[in-house]
Amino acid sequence: MKNYKQRSKLIFFFSLYSVLNYSQTFQEVTKIGSFYGKTFSELEQGIGVKSIDTEIKFGIESRAYSNQTYSILVSETEDNDLIGSILLLGKKGLEHENTWYSLVKYADENQECTFIDGFYGDKKNAIYKYKIYLKDMLPLLRANVDLSETVYYLIYKYRNLYYHFCIVDGGFMIRIEKNLPKQINAK
Repeated sequence: MKNYKQRSKLIFFFSLYSVLNYSQTFQEVTKIGSFYGKTFSELEQGIGVKSIDTEIKFGIESRAYSNQTYSILVSETEDNDLIGSILLLGKKGLEHENTWYSLVKYADENQECTFIDGFYGDKKNAIYKYKIYLKDMLPLLRANVDLSETVYYLIYKYRNLYYHFCIVDGGFMIRIEKNLPKQINAK
């Protein structure tokens, strides 16, 4: 009986942790996104990081940051001291598929998020699906035993920004932008 109660408590805490963890992860991403259009120092103070690298090319400044989950690349898009581009790259050695799934599942279920676009491309099996929703993509992902040559992404609009959650050949990327890429606007 005592072991049963301990197991029940463990299951409860792991379940609670996973729910809090995936909500916190989405909130972490949108918190970083909230610094779009703000200064580098506002970002640094807001998320408590210091730049690990800085580059200025023709007046456009870019900075790199790092946290436990992501390498964060931010840059101006104009010479105005304001962040106009945010890119989060998943660190090597982490299970990116589960992070991606948690983020897009949360976005898909969140009424504040609007589905914009999705793509699934399996080079090995020559399967390409455009404008695909999460519910239609999941069976393809779950059936694919080797995702090493697979590209998949979903784009959601949250408040005034677009969040592009993408896995390319095992590498994880989140692009946060104010405008959709031209190729998506053309669809």
